[in-house]
Amino acid sequence: MDLDDAAGSSRCERIPIGMVFKLCETPFVEKVIRTALAFRSEAPQMRQMLDQAIRKSVKLNGYRDASRASEKQLEASMLDEIERLNPRLAAAVLRAWSESQAELRALVSDYLHDADVAIEASAEHEWMQDTWNSDEWQKLRDGLLAKHACLDEDEADLMLCLVAKRVPMGSGERAEQLVSLRFEHWLDELERLPNDALEWGDARLFAHRVAELAQAKNEERINSYTSSLKKCIDDVRKKYKEELQYLGIDMSVWFEQAVPRLATMPEAERIVADLKPQLRAYRPIHPQASLREEEKRRAEVREQCERDILETANAWRQLMSRPPEVADKHEEYIADPDPLAEDASLRQELDGLQARCDKLERENEALQTANARLDAAKANLQLEEAQLSEQIATLKKELRSSQETGQHWRKAVVNGRRGSTHASVSERVACANVSEAIAQAQQAFADELLFALNSKSDKNQHFQKPDEVFDALAWLATEYRRLRPNPGPLSDFDHLLKQACPGWSYKPNQTDTTMGMYPDWYKASAQGKTYDLANHIGKGTSHDPKNTIRIAFAWDGDRSQVVVGYIGLHQRNRHS
Repeated sequence: MDLDDAAGSSRCERIPIGMVFKLCETPFVEKVIRTALAFRSEAPQMRQMLDQAIRKSVKLNGYRDASRASEKQLEASMLDEIERLNPRLAAAVLRAWSESQAELRALVSDYLHDADVAIEASAEHEWMQDTWNSDEWQKLRDGLLAKHACLDEDEADLMLCLVAKRVPMGSGERAEQLVSLRFEHWLDELERLPNDALEWGDARLFAHRVAELAQAKNEERINSYTSSLKKCIDDVRKKYKEELQYLGIDMSVWFEQAVPRLATMPEAERIVADLKPQLRAYRPIHPQASLREEEKRRAEVREQCERDILETANAWRQLMSRPPEVADKHEEYIADPDPLAEDASLRQELDGLQARCDKLERENEALQTANARLDAAKANLQLEEAQLSEQIATLKKELRSSQETGQHWRKAVVNGRRGSTHASVSERVACANVSEAIAQAQQAFADELLFALNSKSDKNQHFQKPDEVFDALAWLATEYRRLRPNPGPLSDFDHLLKQACPGWSYKPNQTDTTMGMYPDWYKASAQGKTYDLANHIGKGTSHDPKNTIRIAFAWDGDRSQVVVGYIGLHQRNRHS
């Protein structure tokens, strides 16, 4: 389409913003780069944006992160990338430079507004939106410099393009500017030929031969790009399979995503190349450390590594979100037209599907980030669980030791009270019947036990294991009495009783209702004092006196004694 016939400017295919550097001489481009780098210290937001572009685009020996290099070290490498039309770096440099020239930007904006030139706001910083033909461009440029004679011409030209997001693209006769200067020279030479020159007879055949050659070279270029990218992707997938799976990065589809996007393949390969050293650094710190302090240190480094890797994976998704090219620009003259361009409804549907795809990718990224955080929390919980298991094992060991010590101490006291200082601590007390067991306990534990058996007690009960009755009373006089004043976390009396007297159990209370209804069973008196027998120990659950017995008791804190108030079968309650 002839731009002169379109009243000065027209919508075109998006052009990389770096094309504006084609208007500039190398010394001025170097000046723009230095200004952008210096502006980082004045604008933190610009610093973050520019440093990220440098990390993704510039490689410097000795630096894993090139943005940390000095400005002098960066200039040459950045200039090389900009001359290659690296869209990410060119956009970042130009945006930082534009922000640093606030006064010039405001002046140019006012000038374009007065000249009725529409300025389209766009968040796509890497692309120009429109083109100028040479006549309109020259007219606006000359008008700006005439109005503001103090302006630097290069700076004014560059700001004019950036504010309007338009780039001059040739004269009215040949509106689209070729990137190749060689082709431009050839066309200039052909234009100078007279119309009756012999060469025009071969023009169609020449154009056909050029088209065939361009197609062959394009296929070679595609094969070179695709084979190199596939090798790079396969290498990363093979070496870092476990790390990629843990981070939720599925590189199995990356090559298929990149194939339809030939123009983005060099940048796609740079992203995969960035991913490789990040995964290499992540691999040794990915597993959980064996020591807690080492794990705390490793977790901080691991989190930063994971952020870098996920950020690189996100850069890939953003790159792949661009619509694939139907044909490369070099073969537009032989390619079939895009059928979607003629069908607005299909184009609208494609845009809707792309928007949904972008939304799903953003949600997936958020889920991956949340999953990484959950995995880190899970690792911390596992570490805490292991530490708690150690503490529990230690407490159990202390509990067993305490129980064994208590039993040993209790038996030693029993043997000592019986006067057998040379007897083994495991020697049992021999009792003929319950009455004898009570008598021996009264004698052995006169200071610890206060016997005040009530009228419902039965000292002559025919319980077939009276030795156990003595053992139970000995447990009350020793272990229970020792712990009862200040019960701690280890004072599980039922468990302690079962350890000392297998088959016996401890019940800590009776209801006030039951004790009130049957006071003869649940009260005992001694030395002018009445006691509520709310606690009892016992063995058996039947009403057979040979196999069942209960000992009800109370605690007298003033005397530091266990008051034994009932010995016999089950005490009466509302159900008996």
